[in-house]
Amino acid sequence: MKFVNRLFHFFLYLLAFLLPLQTRFIIRPGVINFGYWEYGTYSLYLVDIILIIVLSLAALKLFQKENDSIVSLKINWRQSSFNKALYFLIALELLVFISVFFAPNKILALYHYGLFLLGLGIFFIVKNRGWFSKIKLVYSFLAGIFLQALLAIWQFASQSTFASKYLGMASHDPAAPGAVVLEIYRHGVLTRWLRAYGGLDHPNMLGLLMAVGVLIVVGLIIKRRGVNKKLLLINYGLLFFFGVACLFSFSRSAWLGLFLGLLIIFLIHSRKLFKRKIDWRSSEIKLIMIFSLIFIIIFSSVSTLFTARFDTQNRLEQISTCERLTSFGQAQKIIMAHPFQGVGIGNYTIALFQNSSFNPSYYYQPVHNVFLLAWSELGMVGLLCFLGFLFFLVFWKIKQITKQEIGLAILAVLLVSLMVDHWLFSLHFGIFLFWFVIGLIWPEEEII
Repeated sequence: MKFVNRLFHFFLYLLAFLLPLQTRFIIRPGVINFGYWEYGTYSLYLVDIILIIVLSLAALKLFQKENDSIVSLKINWRQSSFNKALYFLIALELLVFISVFFAPNKILALYHYGLFLLGLGIFFIVKNRGWFSKIKLVYSFLAGIFLQALLAIWQFASQSTFASKYLGMASHDPAAPGAVVLEIYRHGVLTRWLRAYGGLDHPNMLGLLMAVGVLIVVGLIIKRRGVNKKLLLINYGLLFFFGVACLFSFSRSAWLGLFLGLLIIFLIHSRKLFKRKIDWRSSEIKLIMIFSLIFIIIFSSVSTLFTARFDTQNRLEQISTCERLTSFGQAQKIIMAHPFQGVGIGNYTIALFQNSSFNPSYYYQPVHNVFLLAWSELGMVGLLCFLGFLFFLVFWKIKQITKQEIGLAILAVLLVSLMVDHWLFSLHFGIFLFWFVIGLIWPEEEII
């Protein structure tokens, strides 16, 4: 069965590397009010195929007589107090399944239920540490993020993107309506600056991915100081490129989450940092100074855009705020109409259409808050199960904070995004990324 193990490792590392890739075959495009409707589109992604192969190979591994993974899972299930979170996760899965029967569009609900199950599949594979090399999985994931960072930096520098069906990328023109941009006045002329997308659907998605990458690399640097100079250079190089790409995404939620995550790590390690004798001639200090100087120069060159992003009087910021407040009111109406059973997984935008059917297709989007979205689609009990899962996960991280600080920092990034965005719950990449990262930081043994 060594061949099965090799195949499993190959496809698992490939999955981690290609996770951000949006290559897909659109089975049936969603259409609402004669316009394209992403949340009603049925697609088969390349990542789906790789994941199904990984899960199939994992099933073969489970049936190997010499593999004791099933036994170890049973032992951990009974002895580890943090696995209380798993009970909430099982209840959540059951409620997601039940919600299908309350959905107006049951086919769409089944499709989203399938995505949810695949996400759980990623989680259970990644959390089972004995099946693969932890460091290879992490660096495979970081390599995929690195390619996204390079693409994002090029996009912002050139202020252009290109479309590619093989990479699942759409073209974005800063002058065209619908592109996510920043607006500033230079010499009395309105200038539109394209925010970096990478190969993803929105700059906020890129920002969160880069923030997670930064914290993972920080964890590698903190916990593996004895590495060779080449690996040290790679780690600090990754840290620099991820930081620049996160900056160019101009995602405030990613910035806030990253700030909170770094603050958590700093506070926990502050005593060690102040007591530690610094060798100013070391390669590490030189790398920090070089990359910090370059980052400061880059930041100063876009400081005007940075300021505009926090200008509440800016036209685009006012529109964004108004749209979010409107979406909260829409979610409130749906929740009040279906407080206990919800409208079914993946059916929020259909419920929105039923309440107001005369708007253009781009109007029908999920509410920008995962907790409100979960309540709307899964009902109150579904929301409580999701909150229970997160609560016990955070509780164990805080309880073991000196050993689990990187996971807690990454959770801070995720929680900020959960509160101000929806894509971690509503879109293919978001669902897969969420469960992959949760698997990485699962308290049994942090992978970093």
